[in-house]
Amino acid sequence: MALKIMRLEYDPDSGAAYIRLREQPVARTEEIAPGVLVDFADDGRPVGFELLDAASILGGPPRGVEFVLLGDPLARGAGARAS
Repeated sequence: MALKIMRLEYDPDSGAAYIRLREQPVARTEEIAPGVLVDFADDGRPVGFELLDAASILGGPPRGVEFVLLGDPLARGAGARAS
């Protein structure tokens, strides 16, 4: 099974943050709220989310990132069978 990795990018010069869900070309972008954009692939699935002014949305510039993985996704798939 290939490891799927999400990535968080932050540019302090522009103040923008990007949450990349998967490596896929972006076909279209929609603004879902002021300053919050979603990029979509050709298949309609999201590629990532962008916060244009992350500091104002978050109440200040980000000082770090905490990533919490709930459960063990590798263990969940271990007993699954394709039908």
